Amino acid sequence: SRLSPQTDRVPTALISISGKPMIAHSISALRSLGVTKFLICRGWQSEAFDVALPQLGEGVRLIDCPDYAKSGMLESLRMAMPHLSEGGFYLLYGDIIFRPSLSRALAQQQGTLSIVVDHESPGIQSKGFESVEIVAAGGNAYSSTSRRWVKRIGKDRRILPEDSLGEFAGIVKVAGGEARKVWDEAFDRLWSAPKPGSRCLPWWIEPVMQASLCEFLQLLVEEGHTVDITSVFGGWHEVNTPQDLTRAQNDTPLFLAEGEVRAQVAAMGSCLLSEANDLKRPLPIVAKELNIDMAKLDSLLKGDLGIGEALDVLRKMSEVYPVPLNDLWLDADDTKGGVRLTFADDSEATSRVLNRLNKDGERTPYYEYRDAAMSRCSQFRPEWIKQLRVVKSGNPLDPDVQMNNGHLMMQMTMFIGPVDFYYRDRHGKVHRCEMNTGDSNFISSFVPHSFTSRDENK
Repeated sequence: SRLSPQTDRVPTALISISGKPMIAHSISALRSLGVTKFLICRGWQSEAFDVALPQLGEGVRLIDCPDYAKSGMLESLRMAMPHLSEGGFYLLYGDIIFRPSLSRALAQQQGTLSIVVDHESPGIQSKGFESVEIVAAGGNAYSSTSRRWVKRIGKDRRILPEDSLGEFAGIVKVAGGEARKVWDEAFDRLWSAPKPGSRCLPWWIEPVMQASLCEFLQLLVEEGHTVDITSVFGGWHEVNTPQDLTRAQNDTPLFLAEGEVRAQVAAMGSCLLSEANDLKRPLPIVAKELNIDMAKLDSLLKGDLGIGEALDVLRKMSEVYPVPLNDLWLDADDTKGGVRLTFADDSEATSRVLNRLNKDGERTPYYEYRDAAMSRCSQFRPEWIKQLRVVKSGNPLDPDVQMNNGHLMMQMTMFIGPVDFYYRDRHGKVHRCEMNTGDSNFISSFVPHSFTSRDENK
């Protein structure tokens, strides 16, 4: 697995983010919409769901997919459909995490068969255009009332980058009534023998057992059914790689604090609207002159954009019009009652190893760094450091000790275990201090220093 060792014991959907399984965040978002019943299709490490079930809450039923290793998502759906209640439903990928505002926007979408599409297409940066489930759409991008619908969706759909609306975010809404009837009839036809006079399945969806959700959505489109689009601009992550997981772990404390984020983004939207009024420009004109979708401006005003996406709009506003960025940007309070917490799992997900030269001239591991509880409202930048270089000579000039050049921020260090601290004084002399659990020190700006361990077992 690309996420090993995290997925050696649990599937991706159960990786912990902000103290609970990733899929639990999705369930919580849907519960806020009034959803009470949930079907989880499980395959790899399926028994882990039995252990995690109490964390997922009421109304969760587990569906076994024994052929998961050689099948696609439609096969998992086939196992789940007989257990689905009548009426509408939501369908989600298990390896995504998203702001509740995404599912709320989808619920409010007027279309009866709708999907979430991210105009920012974050997967293109991490995986490449050909490896992303891209959506090409119909509709007017600059109209605040225009309806957008799917024309093509999926990988290898011969969609040019300039024709791409964005990336499918892995969330589908199927309303009750006619939409559910269309869905069921098309889905049943996939697994039934062709009837005389009926349509044949297109070649690209065969074999059906290995087909994807996007291929099924494309089938509905080609048979004349409308799949409406709910436009978003960030606020979600697909977790397929360690880098994806790090981004999700780092973003989650921000975008899951939905009330604070929405309030801040909506306030910035109000600032933009005020400046637009002063410039005598209606929002559709602003959208054209900034070369962004009207839907994105609507999302900003509602508070549904992520902080980063909102900042991008404000930067464009400041670049195109004579409006200072300071008049538009508002810093968010990312604490709760002035306190910011970081859990051990969140910190571990940020782990990275820095290499430095050893006495033989080879670059070998020197430090492991992990982030700790950092806030934009604080002047402190706490971090966790593990010394990976063991030096037992007691010599401050040992060639295995590699000094840095110092840094602007002053540093307070609290030690655990046998650590040697080295520093160079203003006369150029290097000193070594033996530190142990409970010791601490203070390092001024631009003082070259280093740390090593005296015991490889501690």
